[in-house]
Amino acid sequence: MRDKVVSVSPANNSEGRAPALPSNSFSALYDEAMQRPKPYHEFRFIGDKRTQRVYDLDLDYPEHVIEALVASEQVATFGPDTLAEARNRGYRLA
Repeated sequence: MRDKVVSVSPANNSEGRAPALPSNSFSALYDEAMQRPKPYHEFRFIGDKRTQRVYDLDLDYPEHVIEALVASEQVATFGPDTLAEARNRGYRLA
Protein backbone atom coordinates (compact mmCIF):
# COMPACT_ATOMS: atom_id res chain seq x y z
CA MET A 1 0.00 0.00 0.00
CA ARG A 2 1.37 3.44 -0.90
CA ASP A 3 1.40 6.34 1.51
CA LYS A 4 -0.64 9.36 0.57
CA VAL A 5 1.48 12.37 -0.38
CA VAL A 6 0.28 15.70 0.95
CA SER A 7 1.74 18.97 -0.26
CA VAL A 8 2.04 21.86 2.12
CA SER A 9 2.16 25.44 0.91
CA PRO A 10 2.57 28.69 2.83
CA ALA A 11 -0.52 30.69 3.67
CA ASN A 12 -1.40 32.96 0.80
CA ASN A 13 -2.56 36.54 1.01
CA SER A 14 -5.35 38.05 -1.11
CA GLU A 15 -2.98 38.42 -4.07
CA GLY A 16 -2.17 34.71 -4.15
CA ARG A 17 1.39 35.15 -2.88
CA ALA A 18 3.02 34.14 0.38
CA PRO A 19 2.96 36.94 2.98
CA ALA A 20 5.93 39.30 2.87
CA LEU A 21 8.51 39.22 5.62
CA PRO A 22 8.75 42.32 7.79
CA SER A 23 11.16 44.84 6.36
CA ASN A 24 14.05 46.24 8.33
CA SER A 25 16.26 49.28 8.08
CA PHE A 26 18.94 47.25 6.30
CA SER A 27 16.72 46.19 3.40
CA ALA A 28 19.14 47.69 0.89
CA LEU A 29 21.88 45.33 2.07
CA TYR A 30 19.88 42.23 2.92
CA ASP A 31 18.08 39.65 0.81
CA GLU A 32 14.52 39.75 2.18
CA ALA A 33 13.82 36.04 1.65
CA MET A 34 16.75 34.73 3.68
CA GLN A 35 17.88 37.77 5.68
CA ARG A 36 21.42 37.44 4.34
CA PRO A 37 23.57 40.21 2.87
CA LYS A 38 22.66 40.52 -0.82
CA PRO A 39 26.18 40.00 -2.19
CA TYR A 40 26.44 36.79 -0.14
CA HIS A 41 22.86 35.49 -0.27
CA GLU A 42 24.03 32.12 -1.63
CA PHE A 43 26.48 31.50 1.20
CA ARG A 44 25.81 30.22 4.69
CA PHE A 45 29.31 30.90 6.05
CA ILE A 46 31.24 34.13 5.54
CA GLY A 47 34.57 34.93 7.12
CA ASP A 48 36.23 38.11 8.34
CA LYS A 49 39.72 38.20 6.85
CA ARG A 50 40.91 40.66 9.52
CA THR A 51 40.06 38.52 12.55
CA GLN A 52 39.91 35.02 11.00
CA ARG A 53 36.36 34.61 12.38
CA VAL A 54 33.58 32.87 10.46
CA TYR A 55 29.91 33.79 10.79
CA ASP A 56 27.08 31.31 10.21
CA LEU A 57 24.40 33.43 8.57
CA ASP A 58 21.71 31.00 9.71
CA LEU A 59 22.42 32.03 13.31
CA ASP A 60 21.39 35.32 14.88
CA TYR A 61 24.20 37.85 15.07
CA PRO A 62 23.61 41.54 15.72
CA GLU A 63 22.90 43.12 12.32
CA HIS A 64 25.55 45.79 12.85
CA VAL A 65 28.27 43.10 13.03
CA ILE A 66 27.42 41.58 9.65
CA GLU A 67 26.75 45.02 8.13
CA ALA A 68 30.20 46.27 9.23
CA LEU A 69 31.86 43.16 7.80
CA VAL A 70 30.16 43.56 4.42
CA ALA A 71 30.97 47.30 4.35
CA SER A 72 34.65 46.57 5.07
CA GLU A 73 34.89 44.37 1.95
CA GLN A 74 37.13 41.99 3.93
CA VAL A 75 34.78 39.03 3.49
CA ALA A 76 35.93 35.50 2.70
CA THR A 77 33.61 32.82 1.33
CA PHE A 78 34.29 29.12 1.32
CA GLY A 79 33.88 26.36 -1.21
CA PRO A 80 32.39 24.06 -0.22
CA ASP A 81 30.26 26.32 1.96
CA THR A 82 30.82 24.42 5.22
CA LEU A 83 32.18 25.14 8.67
CA ALA A 84 34.73 22.37 8.15
CA GLU A 85 36.17 24.18 5.11
CA ALA A 86 36.32 27.47 7.02
CA ARG A 87 38.19 25.72 9.82
CA ASN A 88 40.58 24.18 7.27
CA ARG A 89 41.46 27.73 6.28
CA GLY A 90 42.14 28.77 9.87
CA TYR A 91 38.82 30.46 10.66
CA ARG A 92 37.03 29.96 13.97
CA LEU A 93 33.28 30.30 14.59
CA ALA A 94 32.41 33.73 15.98
